[in-house]
Amino acid sequence: MRLISILFFTLLAGFLGDVLLGGLLHWYNAGAVTAIAVMGAFIMDEIRSGQDGKS
Repeated sequence: MRLISILFFTLLAGFLGDVLLGGLLHWYNAGAVTAIAVMGAFIMDEIRSGQDGKS
């Protein structure tokens, strides 16, 4: 269930990044950049929680 929620939040961030940054600021591929940033944040959180022994 956690992986599905991560996928949902990544897709939502990509869509919102494309609409807000891409549409308003005319930033090409802004959705992809925000989706990659959100996925990176989730990966870093998983690595950090694994080091703490919470996984």
